Amino acid sequence: EEATFLTKFAKKVTLVHRRDVFRASKIMVDKARKNPKIEFRLDSAVEEILGQNEVQGIRLKNLKTGKQEEIALQGVFVAIGHEPNTAVFRPQLK
Repeated sequence: EEATFLTKFAKKVTLVHRRDVFRASKIMVDKARKNPKIEFRLDSAVEEILGQNEVQGIRLKNLKTGKQEEIALQGVFVAIGHEPNTAVFRPQLK
């Protein structure tokens, strides 16, 4: 959802995800995959943000192969998955 929103302000959005599957709804993942401005880097983690006084890129590490890659970019937006804290309102099954 955040990656799709950021395409309104950026020419390109690189979505970095630690796994090769998403917990997000299929509808949201399909919408992001259809967006030509979003590029996916799956099974990867950001190892380092590059630049001195401003962001100039990131160093990624593929978690399956160990291969590292540097990507030039101008900004980093960190988002984590979230689950609403609604357990108290859910019926308890016995």
